[in-house]
Amino acid sequence: SNAPVCCPSRATFWSGRSAHRLPHKTALDANFTVRGAWNNYEGLPDDYASRLDAVLHEAGYQTFLNGKYDWSTGSHSENVFLDAWTTYARFAYDVNATGGWPLETMCASNGTVAPGGGPGGINSTHSSDWAATAAATAWIAACNKTAPFFVYTGHSIVHPDYVTTKYWRDQIDASKIRVPAWRPLTELHPCDFQATVLKGCAPPDDQAAAFYAEARRREVRAIYYAMIAEFDEMVGAYVDAVNAAGAEKNTIFVVTSDHGDMQMEKQQFYKMTPYDASASVPM
Repeated sequence: SNAPVCCPSRATFWSGRSAHRLPHKTALDANFTVRGAWNNYEGLPDDYASRLDAVLHEAGYQTFLNGKYDWSTGSHSENVFLDAWTTYARFAYDVNATGGWPLETMCASNGTVAPGGGPGGINSTHSSDWAATAAATAWIAACNKTAPFFVYTGHSIVHPDYVTTKYWRDQIDASKIRVPAWRPLTELHPCDFQATVLKGCAPPDDQAAAFYAEARRREVRAIYYAMIAEFDEMVGAYVDAVNAAGAEKNTIFVVTSDHGDMQMEKQQFYKMTPYDASASVPM
């Protein structure tokens, strides 16, 4: 990916084009052509004919797509259109008395660990992802094994909000987690400071003690890793389905993402910043 945000990143993957070379009519004005996917409100036009799955279908592949798509223009709210131009505007903030004017509120969360859970999606907090996995693996089992096939599932599990179950949280040894150090707000680069405030990661004074506790940062990262562990088992279900279909010797698996997560690095969470934690796509 060359864009650390959902829609432009996915548009580049599915088109094979750079984000700045995706001309389309913007959803805000059908008479205006945007030359690229410059923000999270922009992506592929609805009539884009050369998407990866369409090209493969034309080449004789059976194709199955489910889960999260998020590659089309206008699929996000209009505020992200504005954010792209104002993220680094030097607004006057009252920090830390009121915490400024955040656009996001999840950064102050301690994450959620629901009771129970278990392997195979038992009482999972990400049941929709398990349902998508079940549908895709069932399709693999039923498809014509004499013709090539392409399967895509867009999972949402490894993404804020940070939510898991006790079963998956218990798989993570928090003592081994590296906790990023935080510098005083006054020492942050102006762009980092702006992103920190807009993401709600500079809380008001009456919440500062709990927010800045190292134990909170460690727990948030532990929950994130627990989500990855559960996703890993979902990936295993696809491997099992391909093995059961007898197609393991001529099937390629690609496990990737549209962006990363700052995970408390630079006193931030989420994405939308050009650091490796946000922009480097795992594969």
